[in-house]
Amino acid sequence: MKTQTFLLLIIILSNSLIAQVLSSASEDIEYGEEYYPFNENIELVFDSNIGDAIKSVEILDSLYKTTNISDKFIYSQTLTKQKNGIYIVRTEQIINTFLYSKEVDITYSKPLLHIPLPLKIGMTWNWSGYQIKNGDTTE
Repeated sequence: MKTQTFLLLIIILSNSLIAQVLSSASEDIEYGEEYYPFNENIELVFDSNIGDAIKSVEILDSLYKTTNISDKFIYSQTLTKQKNGIYIVRTEQIINTFLYSKEVDITYSKPLLHIPLPLKIGMTWNWSGYQIKNGDTTE
């Protein structure tokens, strides 16, 4: 019985140590463009709180337009991909629910950093600037 308890303890400690090593190793791994594909041939379907949304991508020269469409909204972002990240240059939104209807058009004073590249687990980033939303400017 003592041998079984000892072996069980060794297995538990070994698994814990392996999990810690793998966890710390994954923090050093860099992730890149494979996590933000711009592929016109792919349609993604999302389940949102106001219905299913279908995301598609349109390539416009050096820009990419992602559009999410559902029965109640259209949400699109125009993005640019640079070596150091994915940036948003424009956001358009049309919401049309039972009690609420609104159109929003947002441009940015400088492209908004959406996803820095390469990514690492635990990484954070900030953006400061102003946006022009339906003609009104806010920081």
